[in-house]
Amino acid sequence: MGDERDTKSNMPWNTLMAFGFGKLGLSSREFWSLTPREINAALTWHLGMISQASAIRTEDLETLMGRYPDKDNE
Repeated sequence: MGDERDTKSNMPWNTLMAFGFGKLGLSSREFWSLTPREINAALTWHLGMISQASAIRTEDLETLMGRYPDKDNE
């Protein structure tokens, strides 16, 4: 599967969305409400391994938080 990464965050969004929508059966709303840590936990469980190397880097998390800030529930 081709994996186009977001050039600013280096996140493999196509792969993550395929996993979330296809394997986990999440709705768009459910997928986008997950934190990167939750997505990583689901992937770790699915792959049957725990790896610090697969954890999101602090810089990537900060970039994501800046681009997609939490909003108050309305």
